[in-house]
Amino acid sequence: MITYYAAMGKYRLEQFDGGSRPVVLIAGNEYGVTIPEYILWNALLWNILNYDALRTDCLQKARRFHIPMAEADFDRILERLLFRGLIRKGQGFTGAAALQELFREVCLIPIQLSPLQKMKGFLGLLLDGYPLRVARHIFGPDRLSNEEKALLNTLLVCPALSFSPPQLLPAAANLYLKRMVVLEREEYSREGWFGYIRHEI
Repeated sequence: MITYYAAMGKYRLEQFDGGSRPVVLIAGNEYGVTIPEYILWNALLWNILNYDALRTDCLQKARRFHIPMAEADFDRILERLLFRGLIRKGQGFTGAAALQELFREVCLIPIQLSPLQKMKGFLGLLLDGYPLRVARHIFGPDRLSNEEKALLNTLLVCPALSFSPPQLLPAAANLYLKRMVVLEREEYSREGWFGYIRHEI
């Protein structure tokens, strides 16, 4: 059985006690998260990872930033985020089936990144050890296939589109990996969608 994980919603940094803390925003609701929870959630934002890749990435980042996270802690954090609906998983006997389950009954919401945010993301990927070609592919000029352009245009007209057609699965996954959409719950409202377009992530 193949299992993939992805993050739901977007985030913002909230001023708190002289500093800042991350808050995950999903369907108009705010969810406070601990630093270990944020490390795991953030690892899946615009990423689709299996269990082993996710665990390795999170444990490495926790060590780098001196955040206590044992393997047992990772499993508890993962289950808690799944229970709260802050991340979701898809399972299947093939990769395509797992991806289809991952994207089932979610809305794809287009978002906009400023040039500064793209630069930060580009440098962040390099610091995380991603190859230059991967970072350039994600944050370089948008090169969309005809299917990706058609799906993105449809989303801009119908923002509450719930993804289901399997033939659109590659385009949906690519738009997510290219940081052009985020995943939202089905009950997401049109008013909330306008908030994504007006406010950069």
